[in-house]
Amino acid sequence: MDTVEVVALLQDLETDRVERKESLSDPDRVCQAICAFANDLPDHRRPGVIGIGIDDAGKAVGLEVTDDLLLRLAQMRDTGGIYPFPSMTVSRVMIDGSQVAVVVVQPPASWTFRVQSSTPTAWGWSSTTTVSSRWDRRLAAPSSSFALLTGR
Repeated sequence: MDTVEVVALLQDLETDRVERKESLSDPDRVCQAICAFANDLPDHRRPGVIGIGIDDAGKAVGLEVTDDLLLRLAQMRDTGGIYPFPSMTVSRVMIDGSQVAVVVVQPPASWTFRVQSSTPTAWGWSSTTTVSSRWDRRLAAPSSSFALLTGR
């Protein structure tokens, strides 16, 4: 995913592939979003994008994106309680002359990710959490999300 596509997604509507945060004031919510995008239960098979330093309207808020902030975001992969570790990248982009920290989370091959023993999922414009055993495995079939949800 290139920078132009990331910026376009962050400035468009927030969806089940895009999460925007003005700051890292609640790191647990960012960790849950990483897990939800890693699970890709809507089965987009496309990366999820989290922007830190951007408001709900898609405008950069002028957050100073320091190396420490980028390091904290990158460490969520290993120390955020997400198992197994998701595939993700952390970078800095410029939007309207301001810095925004970006986390791009790749969809999974065939497993379910958990944060502290619950499984966040992204549906529509919100994240929900489920602990049902139906989420304990993810099938490789294209209709796996529907099958897991309905038990069919």
